[in-house]
Amino acid sequence: MRRSAFTLAESMMALLISMVTVLALGQTVKIVDQVNQRALDMPTDWYLFVTELELSDRHFSLYRCQDEQHTVLYGAATKKYYELTAENGRIFLRLQHGGGYLPMLYQVQAATFKRLDRQRLEIEVKRSNGYRQTAVICLAPSQEQHAAGGDGRAEHCDSRRFGSVSLSGWSSKTDSSS
Repeated sequence: MRRSAFTLAESMMALLISMVTVLALGQTVKIVDQVNQRALDMPTDWYLFVTELELSDRHFSLYRCQDEQHTVLYGAATKKYYELTAENGRIFLRLQHGGGYLPMLYQVQAATFKRLDRQRLEIEVKRSNGYRQTAVICLAPSQEQHAAGGDGRAEHCDSRRFGSVSLSGWSSKTDSSS
């Protein structure tokens, strides 16, 4: 009595096809996870960037806007001047006259800084994935404002009157949230 069965060559071929299929599926899952992680990282790093600039421990105040890509901040905690700069696909903070360098935001296609008043700085960023992000940063009052007899924060940075952060999902439309 003879039974029909798979030959050794057929079994090896089936095993090889199964192995290639599993490896391809594993790579596909890995790529999808990386893409999803990048999509989540961009809004997260944006909010961290805004929070870092507004952090009360830093006591940053707006000194001057040199141009649309360079703004000078004064750190009352350190008593030093810092440049907030948008160059080479990133936004970074560095000491104005030598010293440290802190990258704050990556994957920046274009950025503009615009002084709104003595304490508020509007930052508009177009990211490399097409997202447009806008924030109105409320900074600490400068020493001149303190000397004038008021902290000015309630006057200029009342969050009920000004939207703090806006994030658009697509390059052609803008959704605001505060």
